[in-house]
Amino acid sequence: MKPPNGWFFVGKCYNSSMFPLVHIYAATTISKKKTHLLVIGSVLPDLVWVNRDKFPPQNLHDSLDDFYSYIEKNHKDMLDLALGMKLHSNEVGADKYSHFYKGGYSYVKGKELAPDLSKLVDSNSDKKMFDLSHNFMEAALDLNLLNDHPEIIDLYKDSLHGVDLRMISKVLSEYSNIDYELFFKTIQTLFDVVNPENLASEESISNFVYPVKIIKNYLARCLR
Repeated sequence: MKPPNGWFFVGKCYNSSMFPLVHIYAATTISKKKTHLLVIGSVLPDLVWVNRDKFPPQNLHDSLDDFYSYIEKNHKDMLDLALGMKLHSNEVGADKYSHFYKGGYSYVKGKELAPDLSKLVDSNSDKKMFDLSHNFMEAALDLNLLNDHPEIIDLYKDSLHGVDLRMISKVLSEYSNIDYELFFKTIQTLFDVVNPENLASEESISNFVYPVKIIKNYLARCLR
């Protein structure tokens, strides 16, 4: 299993990204499709958090309408990729209902964890606790999905093996005018971290959010 490289939360590092299983479940449930491109597309927008300086989130994470239109016009065979990305987005996708600071599920429910997390990492920063508690909440959602729908891991594995990441990088590079090799390396880094092996059990997920057991006492209260 590959280490998380500090990407989510290790020791006292604070980072922000949604765990992928929720995105895969949301995209496949809403679209009623389980194509490899759709599944990978539903995870792909979080590449912007791997390299925030080079990948502004506006066009690849927050709003995907323009990208969807571009794919529809130029690469119709990859339309499911664009659909998966759109179903991830802040504008109309799962992140709209999770990341919105005032009403997003993971932020609203995650606030209940903030006091205990503050003690855990010895920090009084409201902003850090706000972001960190939302990550814990999203880990809890992925843990529940893993228990209720274990087949989602196999779908993720098959999809990752069934797509051409170089071709995806080429299309994204053409659309955004960002260097192809940079795109490919960034996508590789994303899937090195959020690969299925790192999400296949409570123990492996705990390598992202340590320790996951701290949230077990809150699951019934936060997820009801």
